[in-house]
Amino acid sequence: MSEGRLEQVVAKEYQDSLEAIVSRFEGKAFALYELLVPGGEGSVDALSKAFASALHVFEKGQEEVSLEILLYREIIKTAVDYLQECNSCIPEESGWQPSVFTSSRLSQPKSATKVDSAVHSLPIEYRVVFSLRDVLKLQNEMVQEILSITELEIRAYLHRARLMLFRVMRGAQA
Repeated sequence: MSEGRLEQVVAKEYQDSLEAIVSRFEGKAFALYELLVPGGEGSVDALSKAFASALHVFEKGQEEVSLEILLYREIIKTAVDYLQECNSCIPEESGWQPSVFTSSRLSQPKSATKVDSAVHSLPIEYRVVFSLRDVLKLQNEMVQEILSITELEIRAYLHRARLMLFRVMRGAQA
């Protein structure tokens, strides 16, 4: 599909231009990436890659989901790929591997605030669900589509993430 054809398909489906959709989504994209990657390292290149990949999948019609879902999926995949390549990763522990990404436990960044450190200390699967639900305020149905997990799994990961954050923050105040 040509770039002009992609613009037409997006305009027809979303009643808006591709540029407008991307600019509306850009803030959420940066926020999500920075929550997943300590310090948001490489965010501009990573998000460009994620947007290009999502648009490629969308134009091929390979998946029956919205462009927004594809963008979230690609941002998560890009962030997890970056984290797995960097030196701050610790080998996989949890065994949770939904189709969108694999799990890793990440070390805390040195330059982060206490809250950032607490969030970044979460296992990646908890951090992703916490970021999507509590920070970006997405509904369970959308998170289910993005991660290909059940509502019960979302609730469990979110509850565990909140509990871990509470414990970390309580310990930081002592």
